[in-house]
Amino acid sequence: MSRGEPSGERWKFSEFYGSGAAMGFTPTQIDKMSMWEFMSCVAGYNKTHGGKTKKGQSEAFSDGRLRDLGIEGF
Repeated sequence: MSRGEPSGERWKFSEFYGSGAAMGFTPTQIDKMSMWEFMSCVAGYNKTHGGKTKKGQSEAFSDGRLRDLGIEGF
């Protein structure tokens, strides 16, 4: 994943690593994933385990925001 500051907000990569660990990924595996791959894993994990989207989470990674970050394939 590339590290950037989308829309002036800093990402807390500890949260990505924590979520990844809960899904069974190592930090190295998470580092090798694109943001799209990671978010797809999160969505699948949440769907399988009955998790719900946090308020504002869908806004944080909307199609427009992903496009602005140069992430394709969503």
